[in-house]
Amino acid sequence: MPREVNWARLGYESRIDAAADNLSDFIDAVLGTIDEDAARDSAAQWEIVRRYFAGCAFAAQQQRGTEGEGAKRIAEYLRSTFNCGSIQSGEGFGDGFDEFMDWLSNPAQFSPVALRARLARCA
Repeated sequence: MPREVNWARLGYESRIDAAADNLSDFIDAVLGTIDEDAARDSAAQWEIVRRYFAGCAFAAQQQRGTEGEGAKRIAEYLRSTFNCGSIQSGEGFGDGFDEFMDWLSNPAQFSPVALRARLARCA
């Protein structure tokens, strides 16, 4: 009979829980690729930024079920910070989803490009 592994007992921390503790690294990396002030000054560009982070929140939410509730913490933080809780799709959403998953899989090698490219097409 197969047995479940008790990860908490083994001292294991899930990748999403660890990511929740380092979320500012992700946000800083992404926002560091754009002119944030200029994006905030443009309603169209800021909407893309909001959709991007809504996609990130959605990606995080899909990782639920961990002891530290990292997925919930990340999704709630992004939705609150970028006022994107009601966004479910749109230009930039998929970019955010994909890049968040890239960061989650390999934070050390993460190099965001999608938001900058998307905003350049909007300008």
